[in-house]
Amino acid sequence: MTQQESQTLLKYIFSLDPFRESRRRSLYSDFSNAIHRNPEGFRANMVAWKDALEKACYNGHWHHKLYIEFNDELRDSLFSTEYGRPLSLGAVANYWLDQGDWVTKNNLKGSVQPQNGNGSIIMGVLRWGFRTLGFTTSSEKKIPKQTYPNGKLFLLSNLQNLCISIISEAERLHTSYSSNIYSYPSFAEIFGKKLWAGHTLDEDELTAILLYLSGKYRRITYDKEVIKFILTPEEELLEQIDHSIAKLRQASFTTSQRLESLNDQIEKLTFKLKECLEQKKKKSALSLLRKRHFLFSNVEQKEGVLLQLDSLVSKIDEALDNRNIVDALSTGAESLGSILRSMGGATNVDLILQRVEEQTQVADEIAESLSAAAPLQEDEDIEKEWNKLVKEEQKEEDLVSLLERTSLRSPSHPITASEPEVKNPERVLEPAMQS
Repeated sequence: MTQQESQTLLKYIFSLDPFRESRRRSLYSDFSNAIHRNPEGFRANMVAWKDALEKACYNGHWHHKLYIEFNDELRDSLFSTEYGRPLSLGAVANYWLDQGDWVTKNNLKGSVQPQNGNGSIIMGVLRWGFRTLGFTTSSEKKIPKQTYPNGKLFLLSNLQNLCISIISEAERLHTSYSSNIYSYPSFAEIFGKKLWAGHTLDEDELTAILLYLSGKYRRITYDKEVIKFILTPEEELLEQIDHSIAKLRQASFTTSQRLESLNDQIEKLTFKLKECLEQKKKKSALSLLRKRHFLFSNVEQKEGVLLQLDSLVSKIDEALDNRNIVDALSTGAESLGSILRSMGGATNVDLILQRVEEQTQVADEIAESLSAAAPLQEDEDIEKEWNKLVKEEQKEEDLVSLLERTSLRSPSHPITASEPEVKNPERVLEPAMQS
C-alpha cells in the first residue's frame, strides 16, 4: 500500500459526519472500557467506526469491497499526526464480530437466512426492545478484546447492498430466457462494469455473492460453470440447455472482446499510417497497410462468427418461447375441455335452453292472466283527472279575457252608451271567479 492510498482512506473517513473534528479524539481513544460506564457513548463510537469502514470499502477506498482484514497495514493507514493510531480498532472488529454484523469466511454460509425469514425479524425486534428498556445481551456487556481477529471479516451490509444492486441490474438486462444465463467470466465482466468498476472481485467475494443471491434472496441457481437468474423456485434446477446457452454466450462475449481489441489495433495502425504518409516513408506505410489489411480480414471473420453465435442463441430463445406457447395452449385446451365436460356437452345445453323457453312461456301466460283480471278503475280515475285539468285551464282563459276587456282598456277610447263605465271591476270579477 502506498502512502497516497493511506492518505486517501484517512481523508475519506475524516470527511464523514461521525468523524467530524469534535468527535475524532474520542473515536481514536481506547473506549473499550466505556461499555459499562458510558454505554451510549461506547455504542455511538462503535457504530461510527462500523459505518466508516464499511463505506470506505464499498466505495473503493480500501482493498476489497466486501471484506476487510484487521492488521498493522490497516492500523497504519488510519494513523493521524494529530490523533495517532486508533487505539480501539481491535475492539471494533471483535465487537461487530460478536454482534454478527461481520462474519468470518468460515461462518459466512451460516449467516445466510432467507430474505423473508420471520425468525431474524423477531430476534431483531427483541434485541432492539431489550436495548431500549436498558437490558443488554451477554455479548453487549462483555468488554471486546483488543487483539485483531485473524482472516477476512465479511461486511454483511456491503454484501447485501451489492446483491440487491446485482438483482436490479439483472432485471434491467432481462429480455429473454438466455439473457438470464451467464458464465462466470461474463457475470463478472457484465455486472462489474457498472457495479464495481475499477475493482476486481476475488474468488472469495464472488463466492459470497453467489451464496447470498441463491440462499438469502433465492434469485439464482448455479454450479461450477453456469449462473442462472430465476423468477420462480421451479427454475432452480439447471438443465442441459442452460449449459449450452452459457457456452454460446461466453463464446459470443469472448468474440466481442476480441473484436474490440482488433478495432483498437486498426485505429492505432491508421494513425501510424498517416504519420508515415506525411513523412513519405513508403516502405513503412506499405508494411502498415499489409497489417491493417490482415486485421480487417480478421475483423470480418470475427463479425461473421459473432453473427452466427447470436443467431443461434436467438433461435434457441424463439424455440423456448414456442415451447412455452405450446405448453400454455395444451394446458388451456385441457381446462376448456374440463369446463365443457362439466356442462354436459352441446346436447345438454340444448335441453337446458328448451326448458328455459318453456318456463318463460309459462311466466308470460301468468302475466297476461293477471293483466286481464285487473279492474278498469285505474283508467276511470285518469279520465276524471284529465277532465278536471281541462276545466281549470278553461277558467284561466276566461279570466284573462275578462281582464283584457276591463283593466287594460286604452284611456283615449271613449265609453259609449252601449258600454257603460265599470266603476268597480272587482265586483264584476267575483261572479266569474265563483262560476
